[in-house]
Amino acid sequence: MRKVYTANDRIDAQLCHDYLTKQRVPVYVQGMDLHGAAGELPPDLPVTVWVVDDNDYTAALRLIERYQAPLPPEAQDWRCSQCGETIEAQFALCWNCGAPNRSD
Repeated sequence: MRKVYTANDRIDAQLCHDYLTKQRVPVYVQGMDLHGAAGELPPDLPVTVWVVDDNDYTAALRLIERYQAPLPPEAQDWRCSQCGETIEAQFALCWNCGAPNRSD
């Protein structure tokens, strides 16, 4: 396993995990459950994302660059094909039902 991303927080780590998993890159998030040891560990321990297979390392780094890139000005909100909810352009999954954006 190799570390590919240091997250700003647990939510950022989960979003990165979900993005890479959707792109078929198996990853593991380390440090997600350290909040249970609050008070006994330093408060600034990072939450990190690791590729399970070292052969995915380079592809994961490229995908993370894309994950972190700002949205282009022409990015459009989208309508969920499952439930019809309008979703903001930066989201790849419907917040209401979890369906993926089919235009990706």
